[in-house]
Amino acid sequence: MYLDLRTLQLAAIVVCCVLGPVSLAFPPVQRHMQPSRFWGAGLIALAGGLALGSLLGNAPDFVSHVLGPGLLALALTFAQSSARAVAGKDRRDVLGFTLLALFVLMLLALESLSAVAWLRGPLAMAALGLLACRVALGFHEGKGLPEGRPLQTIGGIFGLFGLSLILQGTLALAPAVSNASSEPGVADALMLVGLIAGLLLGTMLLMWVMTERIDSRIRQLVSLDPLTGALNRRAFVQQFEREVSRFRRRPEAPFAILLTDIDHFHRVNDAYGHGAGDRVLEETVEILRSISRDYDLIGRLDGDVFVLLTPGARSDSAMLAAERARREIELQASLRAKLPNRVTVSIGVAVFGEHGDSWDTMLRAADATIKFAKKLGGNRVEVSAPVSLLPGAASGAAAPATVPE
Repeated sequence: MYLDLRTLQLAAIVVCCVLGPVSLAFPPVQRHMQPSRFWGAGLIALAGGLALGSLLGNAPDFVSHVLGPGLLALALTFAQSSARAVAGKDRRDVLGFTLLALFVLMLLALESLSAVAWLRGPLAMAALGLLACRVALGFHEGKGLPEGRPLQTIGGIFGLFGLSLILQGTLALAPAVSNASSEPGVADALMLVGLIAGLLLGTMLLMWVMTERIDSRIRQLVSLDPLTGALNRRAFVQQFEREVSRFRRRPEAPFAILLTDIDHFHRVNDAYGHGAGDRVLEETVEILRSISRDYDLIGRLDGDVFVLLTPGARSDSAMLAAERARREIELQASLRAKLPNRVTVSIGVAVFGEHGDSWDTMLRAADATIKFAKKLGGNRVEVSAPVSLLPGAASGAAAPATVPE
């Protein structure tokens, strides 16, 4: 079997030169899209390292023995930065660049010591293998992310590449084993074939991860109210239906909605302008978010009407949460919005299974409760009266909601 090393080296360089700029140009400028930029920079550095390495015997030893491997190590350092960025960690890989500097110093030391020149190649391959294994561990740390499997696959590619480099470097230290090979170029050729395949697969997987994140970001922007950052009505109802499905599977885990209506909100707009009204809406959501748990959901239904979904809450715990929200809004909303008059809210509480068994019935129950609270002067929390969930029973049904569908 004859494998042309020069052709494979050229093919690997071409692949890097194509995929590198594509990876650099692929994502938008947003910070969370930086992994592919580091990946692209690593591919370009890899192309440079392979090109300089191919000049062995046709260029000064310093170029092929120090600069070439140095660029390969730089490529792995950029890959590590990509792994850190994709996992949401600090992109500044201080340890990686320290190891890069030590690697270059080792190459320079071996280059100046002609007596141990035979150690240069094996030690460089082993060191590069260790750096590749470090990249593998970096991508493996993203296993808990939604894109965990593709990231683990990328880590597996680096792991296999790193282990093969370590093995090849170890075998190169054993002259008897090295001399026993009748085809000394086969291992290098297979390494290049694996490198090309790994680059193509790894780049495609990383681009898929970045595409999924872009799509997720777009879906998030579409599902959010542009002013307050709360879920818009459609997105909130979708999340409500998911919570209903969860409740059907686990009836022991109820949930409640806290329908929140700002008292006399039109007076704020009339007295201070719509800019002040917008600030009140923004601060109301921020206060609701500050008193909520990570898995609670906040939605804006219409105008000054917001809703908070609290999984695992029954009437008593939902009432406590609603009272805390009412009190915090009364104390902070006007100060945050820089208004002289206090801002208050009326909150209607409805628990799924007690006050309704669908979005429409829950909304009607909570809205009727808010109407009752406002008749009592507002700035208060009321819980809905229990209604029968039997089909056709209407004697206990709440009044129709005034919030537009």
